[in-house]
Amino acid sequence: METISGKLLVSDEIYNKLLEKIMAGYWSAGERLPSEKQLCEMFSASRVSVRAALQRLQANGLILTRQGLGSIIQEPHNDVKLLPFTQSDMSQQSFEEFAEFRAMLEFKAVDLIAARHDPAAFRQIWQALLDFEKYGPLSQKDLDFYDYQFHMTAISNCGNEFIIKTIDTYKDVFYHYVEEVHHLAPQPYSYLASSHRAMAEALEQRRSDVWKKLILEDMVVYQKLCFKGSREHAGETAK
Repeated sequence: METISGKLLVSDEIYNKLLEKIMAGYWSAGERLPSEKQLCEMFSASRVSVRAALQRLQANGLILTRQGLGSIIQEPHNDVKLLPFTQSDMSQQSFEEFAEFRAMLEFKAVDLIAARHDPAAFRQIWQALLDFEKYGPLSQKDLDFYDYQFHMTAISNCGNEFIIKTIDTYKDVFYHYVEEVHHLAPQPYSYLASSHRAMAEALEQRRSDVWKKLILEDMVVYQKLCFKGSREHAGETAK
């Protein structure tokens, strides 16, 4: 299994590692790359991150991707370089649009859960919380997945078929953003665990407003941390 350092976006690190292998001749021209599923397992990354890395390799003429055939290695050329360190290529607008999308679905979902007060829904949400508390500290990959799973479990138990189908359609994108935010703006596990438990407890008391307040507060913190580097760079450039 390849190690992701967290210094770059996950997709960028995957791109760099695959590029290094291609340039070193690990795979010869005409050979197939491992499948998307195998690459996800190799890098402990989401399918969205793997696909982004493959798309960049193809754009640089290093692989040729064909449906049913996979990704075929092309003859490498010497002017392709590793991606340098960047704070984020996730624009502030993209971050804000995702926050709006999340609020539209998750906030309505928790309102419905609080109103319906279905014991079965609360059991599943509490189990997702316990899984987060048990497995979240084990690794970055576990933290990413069980954080994502906690929120997905809540949304999936809202009882509204259209909300459930919508989040299922965009679940890979949701996971990708959870993954990237954790890498760009890491928070102490103790803080995350406390916040998630407060959400579950509030929801059981029909206080969906508390859940939403905690999410909004986290979004503000993550936004500041994710874009701190770009703002500092802009300030230095202005000088």
